[in-house]
Amino acid sequence: MHGMPGASPMAHVSDHDTAHLAAIVASSADAILSTTTDGSIRSWNAACERMLGYSATEMIGRPVADIIPAELHEQARDIRARIATGESVESFETVLLSKQGRPIEVSITYSPVRNPQAAVVGISAIIRDVTLTKKAERGAAMLAAIVASSSDGVVSKTLDGTITSWNKSAERIFGFSEEEMINRSIRTIIPLERQAEEDRILATVVSGEIIDNFETIRLRKDGALIDVSVTVSPVRDSHGRIIG
Repeated sequence: MHGMPGASPMAHVSDHDTAHLAAIVASSADAILSTTTDGSIRSWNAACERMLGYSATEMIGRPVADIIPAELHEQARDIRARIATGESVESFETVLLSKQGRPIEVSITYSPVRNPQAAVVGISAIIRDVTLTKKAERGAAMLAAIVASSSDGVVSKTLDGTITSWNKSAERIFGFSEEEMINRSIRTIIPLERQAEEDRILATVVSGEIIDNFETIRLRKDGALIDVSVTVSPVRDSHGRIIG
């Protein structure tokens, strides 16, 4: 929306517009709160109550520090100081405390709230709970570390046999580096007379089955044949579809 030249940023906002915007905030799926520049809570929507357990009645007028761990109070003051100068901060990851004292990992977007004269008079915060996302990221990192440090050769591939990961033990066992093998066919390490095995393996995995401790022979980079025991499992995406 555009006002007249020289008009203040909010001079053209009607009572109807204000009520409409307030209704959007109140019904938002995201937790949205606002504070004064010194951190006193002025608004608290229903999603804040669902996420943090406090009602608006309990929180209006209280310091926002009440939902921030003590060790993060200085960090929160620094953020408020930045927003008070007119700066916005997007997707700032931190921790808040629920009414029960449970820490909740969140991503917060902060914006300045201005009066009709464009002066910063408050701070709005849109809060998203990222606890599950962070837990999944840590779990994935843990699994990746386990694979990377495993004494077994661990390899992943697409359904057409293209290698997508190759750990250090695979490098030690077969002599090929990760750089040499990523995006190459798994058939590189399968002797010519055993290529049909790969077709059977892929067909079995695509059906959702696991091949456990299949003893066979594979080919090293130096041409030596080695006896191996192979376990092959399907990799699924978040919808349960087999993708590798």
